[in-house]
Amino acid sequence: MPFSITQGSLLLRAWEEADAEQLAQAIGENIDHLRPFMPWIAQEPMSADARRTLIAKWASDAAGGGDEVCGVFLDGLIAGGDAPLAPLDPPGETDDVNKRAKAGLTADGRRKALAEMAALHNAVLEAARQLPDESWSHKAPVVYGAGQDPYPTSPEDVLGWLSDHYREHVQQCPELVASWRGSS
Repeated sequence: MPFSITQGSLLLRAWEEADAEQLAQAIGENIDHLRPFMPWIAQEPMSADARRTLIAKWASDAAGGGDEVCGVFLDGLIAGGDAPLAPLDPPGETDDVNKRAKAGLTADGRRKALAEMAALHNAVLEAARQLPDESWSHKAPVVYGAGQDPYPTSPEDVLGWLSDHYREHVQQCPELVASWRGSS
């Protein structure tokens, strides 16, 4: 059964076929931001009929006990969405990685991981330093995953994504380090 949660002007609810046009507009306005991170974006632009059919399928799946695919609305406008995530890797492919992650890195493994991270950072930094000013906004086709269509990406885009990612996590570091130290 479809649900909804309201908190002030924020609403979380199942998508409805009537949302198709507004959803298309929201995706269209944010496609540059979504494309590198959302594999489904390759289906865009989607016709209004196809989008309504997809929303109807989501509702049918949820009614049959499947996961609910939801929209997030703020003051009646689409602010985002939520859907279940399936593993991107084939079953069993990540078993070894997960086993090693649960066991933790050895001191030698940490040194190697930190050296690799430093080398990757330096490679990005050196590549960025070598770019002439006029190249920063130049877009070139980049493929972000197997089977994905190339997406025009500039150095400004890449450094913006990396900076946003670091900003998000660096502010968490002091709290995480304190927590990790406290649990040893």
